[in-house]
Amino acid sequence: PVLDESALQPVADLLQQRMLREEVAELAVRAGADMTTDPVAMAVLRRRILAGGASARQALWRIALDPVADEEERRQAAITLGEAPKDSDIKGFDALSQDPAPGLRLEAAMALGRIGKNEAYKVLSVLARDPEASVRLAAKAAMER
Repeated sequence: PVLDESALQPVADLLQQRMLREEVAELAVRAGADMTTDPVAMAVLRRRILAGGASARQALWRIALDPVADEEERRQAAITLGEAPKDSDIKGFDALSQDPAPGLRLEAAMALGRIGKNEAYKVLSVLARDPEASVRLAAKAAMER
């Protein structure tokens, strides 16, 4: 029997999502470790994740926006997305800017500053009045770029 490659695509996508979730979990563990985190190793791991293309970005957004996922994993997914943000990410970072976790709002502010579009500045102007000082400072700094 001949196996249709398109029939295997959902399985391949599922495996990629599982591997990506494990890599994001590894980022979270490394970030939360008591030992000094190696920024080079973290950057390499983030780049490896982003090399997965559009499907990797979609999986990262699923993690970042999942309110029941581990907060540090969500933050690491947001950091990874924010390292190379796209205009199409504004909506997702806008959603993160309203999250109860200050760390996620902070990552949203920094990523939106890298995007630099008018829609991003609208969200940043709201974050500039955030109750958390670190979020306010990040938003104001991002708007000055």
